Amino acid sequence: MKKIALASAAIGFVVWLVIRNEQNPSRALSWSKRQKLAGTLDLLKGTVKRTKGRIVGDRSLIASGIFDQAKGILKRGVGKTVESAKDAIHV
Repeated sequence: MKKIALASAAIGFVVWLVIRNEQNPSRALSWSKRQKLAGTLDLLKGTVKRTKGRIVGDRSLIASGIFDQAKGILKRGVGKTVESAKDAIHV
């Protein structure tokens, strides 16, 4: 139940970010921050799918959840790497 609440809170946060960025384009997120955010959402989506698959007993749903989690971890890693590279270049 905690994971579902966390996922819905994350979705609400993303909606808030999108609305805020459309109202004020100068606050738009950089590519690396968008990748980190998308990775976090994929990670949460995968966790919810995996949990639901375990409850229902659906192996394909568990596998899909694991794939989404891996995709999320990869996106977050790419975002962090690009952000670190930007910081190193600007120093």
